[in-house]
Amino acid sequence: MLNTENGSTTASQQVKRLCRAAESGNQDGAFSDVMYMPILIALLLFGLVMAMVGFWRIGASYATQRGAQVGAVAPDNGSAAQSSAWQGWTNSTTAPGNYVVDPQIRSSHASMNTFVIFEYMGLGPWQFSISAQTRSRAERFYPGAPVCTISGCDD
Repeated sequence: MLNTENGSTTASQQVKRLCRAAESGNQDGAFSDVMYMPILIALLLFGLVMAMVGFWRIGASYATQRGAQVGAVAPDNGSAAQSSAWQGWTNSTTAPGNYVVDPQIRSSHASMNTFVIFEYMGLGPWQFSISAQTRSRAERFYPGAPVCTISGCDD
């Protein structure tokens, strides 16, 4: 601390004065602008990362639902529909999805399980999982009685 007897201020008074200047938010390029702008920009970038993860998760749900619905009508086209929906959504060349026709319960299943990694401002890689799954009843006529399980009938 500095001596107050000869008219100089203490260190705590200087810190209080700097904090008041930072909190005032004046527009003359003062301490507040220099200190708070990097924090606000970092928060903005973090929000964009979260928005992109949400965007990809919505795309995964859309792709699996589209694949299961197309596959319920045309089983040979379910996998291609799921892959093209995912590739169109993310502008990627690969599709991490899985499509299966299950004739025993007269339905088609589509699932997707992948991840995305972000390197955020030197804090190391952050890995976010992107997964979706759906089942759609096959829209075809089957001979015989409906298929029923303990949980109910699919037909």
